[in-house]
Amino acid sequence: MSKGKRQPFIIQKEEQVKSETRVFSSSTMYWCLLAIVLLFVAAVRFRLLSLSLERDEGEYAFIGQLLLKGYAPFENAYNMKFPGTSMMYALFMLVFGETQQGIHTGFLIMNAGTIVLLFTAVKRFLGKQVAIVAATTFALIAVSPAVMGSAAHATHFVMLFVVAGFYQLLLSLEGKKQWKLLPAGFLLGLSILMKQSGVFFAAFGGFVFLYDQLIIQKISWKKWMASGTVFATGIILPVAGLFLWMLLAGTFDRFWFWTVTYGSKYASAESLSRGFTNLKTNLDGLQHDFIFLWLLAPLGLILLWIDAYATRIKLFLTAFLLISVLSVFPGLYFRQHYFVLFIPSFSILAGIAIAAGGRLLSEKFKSASAKRIAPGIYIIACLAGIVQLFPYLFEKNMFTVSRSLYGANPFPESITIARYIKSNTNENDRVAIVGSEPQIYFYADRLSATGYIYTYSLMEDQLYNVSMQDEMIGEIEAAKPEVLVFCRIPQSWVVRDRSPQKIFDWVSSYSAVYYEPVGVMEIPADYGPGNFYWNEQMSNFNGTSDRQVYIFKRRK
Repeated sequence: MSKGKRQPFIIQKEEQVKSETRVFSSSTMYWCLLAIVLLFVAAVRFRLLSLSLERDEGEYAFIGQLLLKGYAPFENAYNMKFPGTSMMYALFMLVFGETQQGIHTGFLIMNAGTIVLLFTAVKRFLGKQVAIVAATTFALIAVSPAVMGSAAHATHFVMLFVVAGFYQLLLSLEGKKQWKLLPAGFLLGLSILMKQSGVFFAAFGGFVFLYDQLIIQKISWKKWMASGTVFATGIILPVAGLFLWMLLAGTFDRFWFWTVTYGSKYASAESLSRGFTNLKTNLDGLQHDFIFLWLLAPLGLILLWIDAYATRIKLFLTAFLLISVLSVFPGLYFRQHYFVLFIPSFSILAGIAIAAGGRLLSEKFKSASAKRIAPGIYIIACLAGIVQLFPYLFEKNMFTVSRSLYGANPFPESITIARYIKSNTNENDRVAIVGSEPQIYFYADRLSATGYIYTYSLMEDQLYNVSMQDEMIGEIEAAKPEVLVFCRIPQSWVVRDRSPQKIFDWVSSYSAVYYEPVGVMEIPADYGPGNFYWNEQMSNFNGTSDRQVYIFKRRK
């Protein structure tokens, strides 16, 4: 360490870096290996570019589309998430076009950026071998069906800024320039804008900062307070900017209701027993995709504490794992894409498992060649997972991929429905989708007659369900949409035993008076392509399943 340079928060001892178990010693070779990983993942994601958007993607895409039209968040569409991910979607669409291909192209590049950032950060602090295993593990798991890796969910965007933020934070803690803490905090603040779960990682960043200042550096309270103010300012700036934007746009009250008032009710709605069922169901799904890579993480945690890593490294990685897991718990829903939040911590521990395992094997057998056993096992585990997922990764067409991931949801069919809407309405006409299928709004490129682009909240056993139904009904009646779409899809509503039924009675009577049916789509029992019946063809429609979408045109 050069004279006057502060003690780094987390880095392997120099002698440990030099003795690191490796198959290749050249730094260039590790970058070549990373390039191979990036090309592999890019090939998979390139093939999936035209995959139809699912609901969450449709939500972000539609709100992003509204942003590009000049509308503020919560002005024409309501949800309980901060709008950061929708802003990223808007950026993707601005650059690559307002299509699912454009969105997924941006996602491909963003995901590659996360992989490179993870590799660079881990290489800097824990060595090249841990870095290449961590980056590869993250890349493979993040694209797998187990975490809905084909979809550009908010959790991917959260982790982009978390990885970047912690890399910058750890670098800034090595130097004396306080201003470098500002971008570190700003990046962690951006993770909160992507989705509120980013607050867990921002808070963890605060603990890391305090540990460094009080335990490692042992500096005076005046100095750490000054540095802490800079770091905290960085975190607060993006959130404060969002709040100011909502105030100036006149949507703050609605923003606060959806993200805080209703959002807190949503986060506490599930019982512990139901939460345990959710967790078990979705954890069971992980065993089918790269299970051996997932299992490396607990092994890595054990070897982390057995091997000769510095105490601060052990504490940091263990705490990072704990925070990552805790970030998935709010609401107790444990949806598959939530698990993206702990892939980076799991991936780093997988790297620890291979690096430390190789060292221990080499010491046990007193043979230099023994150190290659752990990397060899890792390569086999990766190949086994790829072979198992080969049809998904390289063979299935996009319709089959969508059905295999999402079941009998009308995601491929939404494109056809939207095409009809777009060709039979004017640009300024309003459209009402009664159900949770926001991707139809996006494909149709039409304004919504109601801010309720999701209808789950109307069915939940919560205080506002009836008033929400009344508000949605009032907004649609006031807007007099040119096209009304009713989604009779179970997954579009998730009706519960105590769900109020007013919205269903209303849509039946309202459509009968003011609209005429022009089309219906039904997904067959075998989950095949939806059958469409338009105009006079509707006389042939028998209605044999519970998965239907009705399209109505306003009477003249």
